Amino acid sequence: VVAGAGSGKTRVLTHRIANLIARGIPPSRILAITFTNKAAREMKERSIALVGETAREVWISTFHSFAARILRMGGEAIGLPQNFTILDTDDVRSLLRAILEELNLDPKREDPRRYAAEISRLKNEGTSPEDYLKRFDPTRPWERLLAQIYLRYEERKAQTGSLDFDDLLLRAVELFEHEAGSRLATRFRYIHVDEYQDTNPMQYRLLRALTREHANLFVVGDADQSIYAWRGAD
Repeated sequence: VVAGAGSGKTRVLTHRIANLIARGIPPSRILAITFTNKAAREMKERSIALVGETAREVWISTFHSFAARILRMGGEAIGLPQNFTILDTDDVRSLLRAILEELNLDPKREDPRRYAAEISRLKNEGTSPEDYLKRFDPTRPWERLLAQIYLRYEERKAQTGSLDFDDLLLRAVELFEHEAGSRLATRFRYIHVDEYQDTNPMQYRLLRALTREHANLFVVGDADQSIYAWRGAD
């Protein structure tokens, strides 16, 4: 559904969820994804107002919350510990600062935030450290350094059983492409995405993996309202 600002796109999505439940679809088979926790709460509240408490069983969350929940359920199939930790922005910067110091670089001159942003961009494109090592321009010192830092960063996280926010999507895609994950994916038969214009390539891959068996996807959006191009939305 493509429609402009204020035209009721989210209302259409929540009424579709309510209609599915009214027709006898088990709420646990329904998934709705949006981009902020606030929007997810509002969507849940709207759905409950329409059909009652049974709507609480609908999976309504952000991409990252959904991925984290799925990985807690089935991540061991792809080598993740069930008690993996999730690094927040400050944790990521602290880790990158430590890596810069290991490389005898001054974090005040080599801003960890810059490396965090670049690593996030690469991950949202689906570019692993190994992929980047094959394609970076060795004549450009900054790219050579980024490749080195990216590799160390991933090694450190693997050693401590931790994931950053971007890893949640990457590993969820990996899980759904795994045999164990494909069984998990089949529980979601009716998939909805609000503000679809803000999806990036990795989120798109996650949706493709989820809908591989049934291609049952309902999205609402408006290209003119895209606000996340700076982090890879296309």
